[in-house]
Amino acid sequence: GELSKFEQDYLAGANRVALGFLGMHVPILAGIAWFNGTGALWALALTALVVAGPVLAWLTFRNPRHVSVVAGMASMLMGGLLVHFGQGPVQIEMHFYFFALIAMLVVFGNPSVIIAAVVTVAAHHALLWWLLPRSVFNYDAPVWVVGVHALFVVLESVAACFIARSFFDNVIELDSVVRARTTELDQRNKEMRLVFDNVY
Repeated sequence: GELSKFEQDYLAGANRVALGFLGMHVPILAGIAWFNGTGALWALALTALVVAGPVLAWLTFRNPRHVSVVAGMASMLMGGLLVHFGQGPVQIEMHFYFFALIAMLVVFGNPSVIIAAVVTVAAHHALLWWLLPRSVFNYDAPVWVVGVHALFVVLESVAACFIARSFFDNVIELDSVVRARTTELDQRNKEMRLVFDNVY
């Protein structure tokens, strides 16, 4: 649908926060990689590359909803890098990042952002499990383990999409609804005044 002024302003702010949040990952993941001995320079380069996607979207896309979708996908790629550079005894726990971020994506009020993020993390896990399994798990995980991870992501995404849509309908879109009702009420008042003027 058409974007209201309120939604444009809201998403501009949300996208700005998302860019800052993703940008903070660059030094943090480099530090994690240095601590774990998994390649600090690689972490700097790859995280900067991931951040470049939403930055380019911010600079070139006219529709802020599209910028939000790119930010959602970038957040999942950043999670993949976190799991990779966080190899060690807590590598599995690093997967909680994906669940936390999918939940946070409801702030955009757009189920498309969540769906794009879920597709991104599913593709990441499948591809990396096939090509570089140590980048995803710290043990020889069979394919059904990847399936279990994917199942939990899908379950969360269903609820997250519902919440995002409810947030859009009851908060973001509320401004447009109020404006439409106000316009309708003003029109009825004009019609009533016209009737009274003709009667008297």
